[in-house]
Amino acid sequence: MGRGGDRMEGGGGSDRMLGAAGDDKVWGGRGSDHLDGGIGNDTLSGGDGADRLLGRDQNDRLFGNAGADWLDGGRGSDLMTGGRGADSFVFDIGANLGARDEITDFDVTDDRLLLSGGASLPALLDRAEQHGSDVHFAFGGGAELWLRDVELAALEARTELL
Repeated sequence: MGRGGDRMEGGGGSDRMLGAAGDDKVWGGRGSDHLDGGIGNDTLSGGDGADRLLGRDQNDRLFGNAGADWLDGGRGSDLMTGGRGADSFVFDIGANLGARDEITDFDVTDDRLLLSGGASLPALLDRAEQHGSDVHFAFGGGAELWLRDVELAALEARTELL
């Protein structure tokens, strides 16, 4: 566990790292890693393997890289890029009031969008609109989610209620 403003790098195995407070930079390396940014504007990079990236509070940047990764930005306006592999992206509506998350590389053939904080999946999907090549969700309380270069019709089959 870091003390804040940390730079941590994992090794060849499965690592578990917690950045705590401050703006941390955490790299998982090879293996299936668990990276938790804690409080701060963090950058988490999973590397190879099936990684779990948790941004927690504030505005984070999460990069899964290779493998089937789980990316959850937590509170704040976050940027999430899964990379290669079948990734799961989590967006908690209640935790993101007034925030705007962005998913840059959602693949409708492999990836999953997991929405939390809604009554029903159809009601949440009704909040989505196609804007050019992107999909925009506008939830209550100013919570927003953007998926870049995704067709809404294809996204619906890859979205689940968490």
